[in-house]
Amino acid sequence: MNNDNFSVTLSSGQIQKFIMSTLEIWLIILLVIGVIMSNLAVLKYSAKFKMPQFKNDSAQNKSKKKPKETPEN
Repeated sequence: MNNDNFSVTLSSGQIQKFIMSTLEIWLIILLVIGVIMSNLAVLKYSAKFKMPQFKNDSAQNKSKKKPKETPEN
């Protein structure tokens, strides 16, 4: 078999198209990495805050409620 059949010649337009597609791929990769990094930063920042536990709060509020005071005559 002759390996010369596998050589590829590119015109200048095809090279520019290849370069643009490579540039676009790198921009997409950088954008995805940026989104992941920003999400990790927000997650780290929000980990400092305590979330209210709604189930426990409603049960505690019922037990903590003071009975209504009636006006004395």
